[in-house]
Amino acid sequence: MLAHRSFLLLTAAILAGCSAQILPVGSTDDGGPPADASDAGLLPVDAATPSTFTAAQVSAARSNCSLPHGPIDGYVTPDELRAHVAGAWLLCGTTQFEDLSGIFTADGNWNALVADGKGGLLEGQGVTNQASFQVILLDDAGTTCAPVLDSSSTPGGCILDFRTAAGGISQFSVSFETSPRRMLVGSGTDWYVALQP
Repeated sequence: MLAHRSFLLLTAAILAGCSAQILPVGSTDDGGPPADASDAGLLPVDAATPSTFTAAQVSAARSNCSLPHGPIDGYVTPDELRAHVAGAWLLCGTTQFEDLSGIFTADGNWNALVADGKGGLLEGQGVTNQASFQVILLDDAGTTCAPVLDSSSTPGGCILDFRTAAGGISQFSVSFETSPRRMLVGSGTDWYVALQP
């Protein structure tokens, strides 16, 4: 929890010292209008991503948590970041944020995955289990995120602005790996693995 708060304070300090450009989901990388301006509210989970996962699927994903880290899977544009984050993610390890496993959709929505009582996960409902997100460019003049070059590089000039339906706000960077597909939230230890249907 302390590392998460420290990251949020660091992010706030960085944002206070930098100019930023917020790109609504569906906008073009040059800041143009969203593809569908009426798409302002929370939407159902993308039909291509399942909203339930069996105990076997959760167990298979959890086994990927302990595998060696794979190659970096970088992104350059906000659209690439949106594509990378889209899908179902299982939080690895034991932290206070175990309820943050969830489904990110390419259209900028997130739904928590909650225990189904049988070892599986299902899409949570209600204001504490739904959120929206958008990509923030940290450079007003920029149209790309600084690429992640190697394991010692930090994520570039894009962060996710995450807002829960209950009013909570978080901003964080994300990095990705392949083999297995993994996501690191912030610069801490919150690793996620992809849940496969």
